[in-house]
Amino acid sequence: MQVIICDDEFSTCVQLENYIEKYSQEHFIKADIDVFYDGESLCEYLKSSSSVDLLFLDIELPKCNGVEVGKYIREKLENEETEIIYISSKTNYAMKLFQCRPMDFLVKPITFPMVERTLGIVMKRELVNRKKITVKIDRENRVFFIKDILYFRSENKTVYMVMQSGEKFKFSAKLDDIESEISNKMFLRIHKSYLINHVYVQCYGTDWVKMINGDIVSISKPYRGSVKQKLIQLELG
Repeated sequence: MQVIICDDEFSTCVQLENYIEKYSQEHFIKADIDVFYDGESLCEYLKSSSSVDLLFLDIELPKCNGVEVGKYIREKLENEETEIIYISSKTNYAMKLFQCRPMDFLVKPITFPMVERTLGIVMKRELVNRKKITVKIDRENRVFFIKDILYFRSENKTVYMVMQSGEKFKFSAKLDDIESEISNKMFLRIHKSYLINHVYVQCYGTDWVKMINGDIVSISKPYRGSVKQKLIQLELG
């Protein structure tokens, strides 16, 4: 597991590095850790490295702050693979961070149980990312990683599957059956005809969500309460 810590406080970097190494030893995980003290150096490094699994990113960085770094990763580099864990002494960043799609948010002072919990979620998510779905397309069984799917849309008895890569596939199925099969917390039912991967939600309103590919999907009235609650939970980490 390739891990990066970026914080302008030397003591925080040392502390996080010790906690990550402790967790890795206890769970028999190999973690390669790199440390950066400013956002500009980190962005320069990320230009030529796409293998970062986990990024602990301070928000209050000088010059190029953590929010700007997050946007650079998601929008400029189009990197959705690196999991971002924001760290800060403040808690009023929820809406600003949502578009960067962070995995978690840690409030300073950081303790080992906080890091232990976050890394536990990372390990569980890694298992989820390996899950696949098999669908029949043109008489051929095709296998897809669930993590690569933006959303499903159903129309009559046909399901359209939109991928992160931009590819689109259609096949005969019921959306209810797909929802039951994937049984995955990454996906939200927001309409009788739509099942979306919340990881790829760029922004949202009362009755719509915008996915990272620009597609705007309606949230039907029966689902608005539960969808809003789930998205708020994601904002707050």
